[in-house]
Amino acid sequence: MVKVHFDVGLRAASNTSSTKVIAGENSGMILRAFVHTSCFVPLVFAVEAIACVKALQFAKDMGFQRLVLDGDSRMVIKWISNRVDHSSVTAYINDTRSLISQFLVCKVKHTLRDGNRAAHQLAKEAFDREERLFWVEEALAKVSEI
Repeated sequence: MVKVHFDVGLRAASNTSSTKVIAGENSGMILRAFVHTSCFVPLVFAVEAIACVKALQFAKDMGFQRLVLDGDSRMVIKWISNRVDHSSVTAYINDTRSLISQFLVCKVKHTLRDGNRAAHQLAKEAFDREERLFWVEEALAKVSEI
């Protein structure tokens, strides 16, 4: 099973957000990473839900079939797990559920921010760059050291 962690960073002053996705093994070795910065920040929950969709799409594009999806937004994880959704991000939650159904196994779980340190470190890196970044064969050195 591949662990896929997603996280977001927000900068209210510049109305920007960054999405970070890290795919790794149980041993802690990072297999793939993805960073994307956006210039428009709707609701915080929307940014988290979009990050979840991007994480699943990234995992699908990389060919992963069995994964554990970790995120530190308790509310987004709860909305994904529950069948009833009265949130302002229903479309993103439905997209997430649709993507989950395309994997052989996909377990969704909440992780504390401390458990998502590598993705959080990418948040700092993402704000310094304006393009999408992918690491396929080797992860960013700062993240590997965590």
